[in-house]
Amino acid sequence: MSRNPLDANPNNSPSVRAARIYSNVFSPPSTFALFGFIIAWSELPFWTGSLHAAIFGLLSSLVPILYIAYLLKTGQIDDLHISKQSDRHIPYIIGIVGAIAAFFILRALGSSSLLLTFILTNIIAITLLAIVNSRWLISAHTSSITTIALFAGFAFNPAVGLAITPLVLLTFYVRLFLKRHTITEMISGILLGILIVLGLAAMGAFNI
Repeated sequence: MSRNPLDANPNNSPSVRAARIYSNVFSPPSTFALFGFIIAWSELPFWTGSLHAAIFGLLSSLVPILYIAYLLKTGQIDDLHISKQSDRHIPYIIGIVGAIAAFFILRALGSSSLLLTFILTNIIAITLLAIVNSRWLISAHTSSITTIALFAGFAFNPAVGLAITPLVLLTFYVRLFLKRHTITEMISGILLGILIVLGLAAMGAFNI
């Protein structure tokens, strides 16, 4: 597919700019980091939970984002969302290594089992996205938000998962509207997110 994303044009419309902002705010790293805080606050005292979530967010999300920002500033990439698949390898590796480091640090600190399970989910999700996107392009945005919605349904209750589901639909629409992905790539991302969480559930990850 020849890609010409709408938001690649600096002189775009307000609707395109709004969609671009949404994509940035609900990018996979920031979405996982945000939900990490929600889980930590639900399981731990506020300040302890904030610290644990911040460690996870810093290592797994902020460091890769800062690396991408560096690539963007130095002209090594020209797109925050890294449309070129070959440019994604190192950011993925940084995210995986950071999430693994966060897992072992927080386990040593005696963090909650649910937060550790979520970090494990994050590690699996990033790893599978890295593998799949090395050969084919699927939507990391839809995969991540689907993973989080389904995780919330298992970890808390189905109503919480259903409450997050509109974000899955909105993300699907926004990424399609921006012409960042085909429908097949979007659906593949959703299916990957479902597969990750159902696989963990089948292995008893939520029996905590």
